Amino acid sequence: MIWWSVSVAWSSPWVEAPGTVSLGVNVSSLSAQQQFAGGEAQGLIGPLCPEPIFGGQRMPFSCVNGGRFTQRQATLLTTVGLPGSVAVDVQLPVVSATFEDDIGETVALGLGDMRVTLRAGRQWGRGVIAATLLTQIPTGPGNFQDRDVPLGTGQFDIVPGVRWGFGDAWGWVEVWQSFAIRLRNPTTGVNLGDEWRPAALIGWTPWPTLGALGRVDALVALPDVDSFGIRIPGRSLLQARVAGFARPRSARAWFEVGVAVPLAGRRWPAAVQPYATVLTWLNR
Repeated sequence: MIWWSVSVAWSSPWVEAPGTVSLGVNVSSLSAQQQFAGGEAQGLIGPLCPEPIFGGQRMPFSCVNGGRFTQRQATLLTTVGLPGSVAVDVQLPVVSATFEDDIGETVALGLGDMRVTLRAGRQWGRGVIAATLLTQIPTGPGNFQDRDVPLGTGQFDIVPGVRWGFGDAWGWVEVWQSFAIRLRNPTTGVNLGDEWRPAALIGWTPWPTLGALGRVDALVALPDVDSFGIRIPGRSLLQARVAGFARPRSARAWFEVGVAVPLAGRRWPAAVQPYATVLTWLNR
């Protein structure tokens, strides 16, 4: 329930021109002492859990000493524009994670799962629509042992989706819809539930090179099935993001700083996550 920390994916209905290449990095930091409980009454006891805990309520990672989950992540970003209004996005995260509870502390450091997204867009007037196909490749370790903090899932995800956007000098609006088909982990037999991932974003540009972003993300997952065939209630999340950005034209770059605020969920860390993104275009 804890290793699915939020990360920012650089993607949009707007497709880069053929031959255009952008490089960037997104960094984020999470330090959570609470999580959104999964399922119904957890049956957990301890001095920090004096009352019954129900699904969706905030609760500590440990009812004995509180516990904590921390994660630092740097995601390398690359986008390449191809002929035919097509673009390819590649994201490769490097993750450091620590989990503490009443049993002890575990630490993990390494690559997370790589994501490769193919986008094909069509523009009309000030609007654009794009079909997307994301493939998550299990490059991160995902052993799912009791005391591990997995950095990856150990399985492939196939995520078809669609994005619509409309923009003008004042800013832009985007709406995203996607559905993650999550393939069974062949090593452990774990089958993480398929996920519906809608999002809506609005960007405001009161000045040509400075602006603000607001975004709402949701995630609703079907139940997981563990290696013993036991069904576990799926994850869910509703969160808001607020950010400021700068895009100096002479530098051909994008700078963004913001926070992701979880509003409700199940089986998800309940903590604010700051993040920053830097992008540069090599030949725009």
